[in-house]
Amino acid sequence: MITVRCRFCSEQFDVPAESAGLPESCPECGREVHVPRSRLAPAVGPKFQAPRSAAVLRIVASLSLLACLVIGMNVIDGDMDATTFVVAAAAAVIEFAAASIIDHLALIAYRLNR
Repeated sequence: MITVRCRFCSEQFDVPAESAGLPESCPECGREVHVPRSRLAPAVGPKFQAPRSAAVLRIVASLSLLACLVIGMNVIDGDMDATTFVVAAAAAVIEFAAASIIDHLALIAYRLNR
C-alpha cells in the first residue's frame, strides 16, 4: 500500500502499490490525485530504446565522414576543390547533430510518458 495525501483537501488515504504512477480519486473530495511511484512498486512500461532513425543517421554520418576522408585526400593531391570537402564535412556534422536531437527528443518523450 502507498499512502497519498490529497493536495486539494489534505485527506490522507492508502492506495494499492499497483496504482504507483497513476492518478487516483480522492475519497474525500473526489478530485484526481497523482500517486507517487513507490520504491517497492515494479517499474511500469518498457525500457527506453533509441529510435532506429537515429541509428540510421549515425551510419549515414559515418559514411559521410569516410567520404570526407577520401575527398580530403583528393584535395591534398590537388585533384579536387576544397569546397566539396567542406560540404561533405558539414553534411556529416548535421547528420550527427540530427541523430543526437532525435535521441534526446525520444528520451524526453519516454520520460514524460512514464
